[in-house]
Amino acid sequence: MKPGILIGDFMKTMSLEEGVELSSDIGYPCVELPASDMNGEGKQYSKDSSLELVDWANSLGLEITGFQCHVGYSSPDWERRVEHTKKMVDIAEHAGIPVVHTVSGILPSEAEEQQKHWLKGTKEIAKTEEWGNLLNAYREILEHAESKAVKVGIEPVFVYMVCNFETTKKLFDDLGRDDLYINFDPSHFPYQRESVIPFIEEFGEKIVHTHVKDATVSELVDEEIEKGEAFSMERGEQFKFAPPGKGVLNWREILKALKGVGYDYVLSLEMGHGYEDPPEEIARENLQFVNSLLKEFS
Repeated sequence: MKPGILIGDFMKTMSLEEGVELSSDIGYPCVELPASDMNGEGKQYSKDSSLELVDWANSLGLEITGFQCHVGYSSPDWERRVEHTKKMVDIAEHAGIPVVHTVSGILPSEAEEQQKHWLKGTKEIAKTEEWGNLLNAYREILEHAESKAVKVGIEPVFVYMVCNFETTKKLFDDLGRDDLYINFDPSHFPYQRESVIPFIEEFGEKIVHTHVKDATVSELVDEEIEKGEAFSMERGEQFKFAPPGKGVLNWREILKALKGVGYDYVLSLEMGHGYEDPPEEIARENLQFVNSLLKEFS
């Protein structure tokens, strides 16, 4: 395993190229690129510009590990979102980027009314229009990617349709395909009050890319919930994201489990979720944190 970084948060104050260069200067060997801008894709990426970007990054000693294409497919305009994802798959193949990872999308209204505590893996999930949109979208994306040297993954996200162990299993069961993979982000599981270990053990062979960020669970603060800085977990508790190593996750346990299922790819830092420190500072601290962990598993 090796450290990497998603540069989306760098790009709030600098260009994509500057974000890549800063990642190299900090010492990261791997970079992950955001690819969710459906309106600006022609400006940000094309086949030729992406190939040039990858070649240039390689000259800096960097590997591009994936596209983060988080546009979601549960909403009524899922077909437009699918078209964007298919374009990103095509560009990824042309540029030699191995993974395009996705998310399921927003919850149905009935789940919103239940404070986003989803129906999980029950039969009810298959009755919603949103679940039907999701299945249609992934079938079309996966059929498009069948002959391409790109793996399409899904990242379970804590308040989306596919959010935990049960909903991930439900998606794979309902799709009936073996060519959908996983971008694993353990930070979403504390919200569901779930251990990440059973998920790794069950879906380990499907994990092709991994995010590194943490989460905190603490006493509910109404002000933070109202400002959108935290998410209610009920039982008087709240959930917030945190930089790796500064939350409730046991990273030694996680890396041991990943190693146990044969995962040996990137551990990619994801920022931009309400962290208080500047992105560059978080990036530097994370590199030290991950490298120190990896020494224990070498």
